[in-house]
Amino acid sequence: MLWPQLGAKRDEASFAKVGNVIRAEWGVDAPVSLEREEREEIGRGVVLEIVRDVCERTPELKADWYAVSPFR
Repeated sequence: MLWPQLGAKRDEASFAKVGNVIRAEWGVDAPVSLEREEREEIGRGVVLEIVRDVCERTPELKADWYAVSPFR
């Protein structure tokens, strides 16, 4: 239900549906001085905010239905 509302591009992130999973790629480069884990956490936060925003605008969706984790 999230995918049709989310779309392929929103703000600084792009999204792709792969099977039952929606993959996100954060398009903004964090400073190289940050550790990889810190950059991933920033990107995860950005994607989570996008998901929350979409869910707030779509009454049939709830943000707590979705998890955002780094792709490894």
